Formats: sequence, C-alpha cells, structure tokens
Amino acid sequence: MHCKIIGNGPSRRQWILQNFTDITFGCNQIYQDYQPTFLVAQDRAVLEQMGRAGVRTVFVPHDRLRQYGTCGIPNVQPIAYPERGSQVLLSGHWAMLLAARLGFTRLECIGFDLGPESIYRELTDTNTAEHYQCTADREQQFLRQMQDLFPDVDIIFLDRNK
Repeated sequence: MHCKIIGNGPSRRQWILQNFTDITFGCNQIYQDYQPTFLVAQDRAVLEQMGRAGVRTVFVPHDRLRQYGTCGIPNVQPIAYPERGSQVLLSGHWAMLLAARLGFTRLECIGFDLGPESIYRELTDTNTAEHYQCTADREQQFLRQMQDLFPDVDIIFLDRNK
C-alpha cells in the first residue's frame, strides 16, 4: 500500500494536490488549501486555529493531546510513538509514523525541504531555531529510527534531487 505524505515546504508548490488519488497525510495548515485523508498537527497555536476554522478531525501526538486538550476540535485522535515513549518529532515525521502504523509500506513524501521555510508563514526569530526545522542530521536520525521500527516501509522524497 502506498500513500502521499505532504509537507509544507516551498517545493510543495510544484504539485497540484487535488490531482492526488492516493491516500494522503497532510500537516498543519494544509487544511486551508487541501483536505488530506489524514491531518496531523502538534503545535498549540495551529490546533487552536484549526478549532476556530471548524476542522473536525486531526491526529495529534499523544503527549501534546494531554498538554493541550482538544482545542475545540471534535475528533482528536492520539498518535503514540511505538515502544519508545515520547519523542520530539516534527509534524511531518508524525505523519510518516502514523502512515507506517496504519500499514502503508511506500510513503511518497513531498514538500519536505529541510529547513524552517513554510508556505504558510514568514521566517521569524522563533521559527529559525533548530527545534522548529529539520536539518539533514535530524532527518537521517528519524529515518534510521523508522527503518528500525518498520523495516518493510520505504520512504521516498519525490521532489528532491537524488
């Protein structure tokens, strides 16, 4: 089974999301432009914005759900990190984890640009901090963990030069 994991990096602009016929996993403010099959978020401000916008269902890391509550979203589904307790992951990583846990074995990723840029916000002092961006080292560490947890899952970045 395959699916698309949609990030919000600038490279996502080259794709017409409405043309996707696969199951899709999207992150954060993507709901403003496109309704993925599964929506994943973890930032309190984003979740509150979703609640005000009438988002009905979102998948949230279990520890963030305990911290923030539902933020006015009627159907909040927890995502747990398997057998490892809480992990500090970015929303795109949580989307990959959820897809693998649901049995998808080919995760085709777009819009993961390794950095703080997002098509939904301007760069600021707070979102240029390493905690808010995915460096190549941080991504490689996550991909190794995913391979250990889900050896049959292939993660492919469709919009990166090979």
